[in-house]
This record gives sequence, structure tokens and C-alpha cells, in this order.
Amino acid sequence: MTITLVFDVALVAAVLVRQRRVRRVPRRVHLFGPVVIGLIGLYQLGAFTDHHRLTAAVASALLGGIVAGAALTGAARASTVRLWRIEGVVLRQANWLTMGLWALTLALPFATAWGAGTPGGSGGAGWASLLLLVGLTLGVQRAVLHRRARSQLVAAGSMGSAAETITARWWAAAWGEGARAGAEGHPGAIDARAEPLEPGPPGPEEHGQPR
Repeated sequence: MTITLVFDVALVAAVLVRQRRVRRVPRRVHLFGPVVIGLIGLYQLGAFTDHHRLTAAVASALLGGIVAGAALTGAARASTVRLWRIEGVVLRQANWLTMGLWALTLALPFATAWGAGTPGGSGGAGWASLLLLVGLTLGVQRAVLHRRARSQLVAAGSMGSAAETITARWWAAAWGEGARAGAEGHPGAIDARAEPLEPGPPGPEEHGQPR
């Protein structure tokens, strides 16, 4: 139980730290991470029910509260995440309102377990269902956030894939996964578009002379 608790806390802490980092919005929604977290949470909840038998009413209330809470809080957090576009790259960063909503989200499994009257107390059922809720709500947040960023992603694509790739590499090299926008002369804020070449001296053909 102690190892599981430490693992859960470490995983949730990693999710929260990534929320505050400036990261690039991908072209497609990436749900692999949330799915893995959700599956781990589903396994942990199943292990909890092996030792604490849940009635159909309690199980329905617990799962219903988790799914509804994950959807509502995930969509709410996505609406607070800061989005901006710079040099053909769309960036994102959770603000402190987003983190406050995360705190509310993490309290939901314990409140839901208490309201459903789960055997063994709200603490045990809350920890057992925590990762399931985190996986679900993180997936909803990513999907809604990607929907918000769609217009900016389309606009960013006007630079061309080659320029976008060059810019993304510079951002990654300078600041990990991005940096704050708006700073003049910022080492990450480069123009990745190709500059026109200066005309060189006329060749022999242009003077009518053979090579």
C-alpha cells in the first residue's frame, strides 16, 4: 500500500509539474499518457474492490461521480490554459487558476467516495480511484485544449512544415519545450523562414559568353 501511495503521488506530481511548463501544442491530440494513467487507476480500483465489496448502487455512484467530475473539471481547466503562437509554433501553459482547478479535481475522488458511502472509508476508495480520475480528466483537458488551439494551429501551418520544424528545434534547444512569448531578442524567438538570397554577379551565359 505504501509503495502504491508513493507511486500515485509521484505520478500526479509529475502531471502537475508538466502543466506549469511551457510546451508545444501538438498537431494531433496525444492521449497515450492519459490512457495509460487511466488503466493503472482502473487496475488499482479493481484491486480495492477485491477487499471491499461494493454494491451496485455504491459502484454506480462512485464511477458516475468520477466520470462526471473528470469531464467537467477537465473542460473547465482547458478553458483557463494560456495559448499563444510565436514563429509558427503554438505554445501552452497552465496558469494558477488552472492549478487551483487541479486541486479541486484531485479532491473529487475522495468527496465522491465519501458521498457514495464506500466501504473502508473515503480515504481508501479515494486513493484507489485517484489515477482513474486523473487519466480521464487529463484526456478531456487535452481534447478540449486542442479544440481551442485549432485555429492557431491552422494559422501556424501557413509557415510551412520545414520552417515549423526548424523553429521547434530552436525552442527545444534553448528552453526545453518552449519559452514565454513577448520578449524582444529572446534567444528562442527566431525567424525560421528562409531569407531571400542576394543576387550574385551575372554568369557567363547572361553576357552571352560560353562557359
